[in-house]
Amino acid sequence: MTLPHLSGKTGEMEKRLANPTKLTIAALAAAAALAVAGCSTTTLKHGQHYTSAELAQIQPGMSQDEVRMALGSPATTSTVNAGTAYYYISSTRKQTAFLDPTEVDRQVVAVYFTPVGSVERIAGRREHDGHAQQAAFTRRSLGTDARS
Repeated sequence: MTLPHLSGKTGEMEKRLANPTKLTIAALAAAAALAVAGCSTTTLKHGQHYTSAELAQIQPGMSQDEVRMALGSPATTSTVNAGTAYYYISSTRKQTAFLDPTEVDRQVVAVYFTPVGSVERIAGRREHDGHAQQAAFTRRSLGTDARS
C-alpha cells in the first residue's frame, strides 16, 4: 500500500537509509569528540603557589608580620630551637578523566625566625614528578645568599 502524498519520495528515503555513510561519519565524529573531551587532563592546585620573585621579598631581619603580609598566613607553624618557623606548602596534581589524581609538584617553603621574631633564614624543598630538589633560595641567611 502506498500513500499518495509519499509516492515520489519513498524512493529517496530508501536510498538515504540504505547509504547512511554521512550520518554514520557524523555520529562517529561526535562520539570521538566526546571521548577526547572526556579524557582531557585537569590540573588541581592546592596551597599557596609562589614565584621566585615573591620569595625573594623575604629578607633576613624581616618581622613575622612582614612575612605574613608578603606571603599570607602559613599552612603550619612550629617551634624550632628557640625560634619559630612558618611553613608554606603547595602541591599540583593532574587528573585524567576518572583516574586518580597524580601529584606532579610539591613545594615546601620554610621561613625560620630568631627568638626575637625576625627572619633568620628561608629554606625550601620541591618535589617534581617524585624527585626531590633543594630550592634555589635555600640557606639564604643573615644577608648572604648561598645558593645550592
